[in-house]
Amino acid sequence: MIQEKLWVTEIELPKDNIDFFMDGLEESADSMSCFENEADENLWKLQIYNQDKPNTDTLSKALKELSKQLNINNPAFVISEIEQTDWVSESQKNFESVDAGKFFVYPSWRKDEVPKDKIAIEIDPKRAFGTGGHETTKGCLLALQELQGSFSKVLDMGCGSGILAIGAAKLWREAKVIAVDNDPICVETSIENANINDVADNVSVAYSDGYDSNLVHENGAYEVIISNILAIPLIEFAPKAKQYIASGGYIILAGLNNNQADDVIEAHEKSGFQFISKKEYGNWTILVMRG
Repeated sequence: MIQEKLWVTEIELPKDNIDFFMDGLEESADSMSCFENEADENLWKLQIYNQDKPNTDTLSKALKELSKQLNINNPAFVISEIEQTDWVSESQKNFESVDAGKFFVYPSWRKDEVPKDKIAIEIDPKRAFGTGGHETTKGCLLALQELQGSFSKVLDMGCGSGILAIGAAKLWREAKVIAVDNDPICVETSIENANINDVADNVSVAYSDGYDSNLVHENGAYEVIISNILAIPLIEFAPKAKQYIASGGYIILAGLNNNQADDVIEAHEKSGFQFISKKEYGNWTILVMRG
């Protein structure tokens, strides 16, 4: 899509913080890309593309809030108008495939990069979260492959793009995977991605307000629950998660900052889960617990 006018906002950020800011600013962007600063490998440049000129006050407020959460200084930003261009193609140039253990996540225009010995997941960047590049998504894929055994019932709570549900369906071919989200866009995107990845027969997708839906209720209990959302809903959902986990089943918890891990662990232990492992990826923590 070629636009007559296009605005780009450039923000220089520490490498470990780039994904956090991309998540926080995603809703205000028509497209985003990021790349390494050649002069300093610890700094990355985030580029946000918009058809309309961004509101500087709104952007400043958003950056201030995100910086506060990480306890870092507010980053400077520059907004400029750029020449007519195909912004989709420009952003695609900087969107890389992701190697995550047994899994290989790639956009449709990089099919030729897929190794033959990997579980391939095709995901194009859209409005639903989850392309494999973020530490939480990649960490969940790695946690999935480390679970011991073969599983027949899996729940992806807060499925986003459907990437983790697709990964589970491809890892355990006989599994019935339920994928739910409270965002209709995510539901639509997950259905589309399940079809693209030829797992639509194994993955059932629906809207759900947390665990409160017929699809979740009718298919429990689950041997594996994956929940890559945020710390506060993870804590709130802990008692419900315990109701729906099979005896001895695993729950993978993600979307929490490293400093939130103890609170999430405590909430799940109070609900009857047993702590198994904790791994940190940049500012993000992936927890595995057992029911």
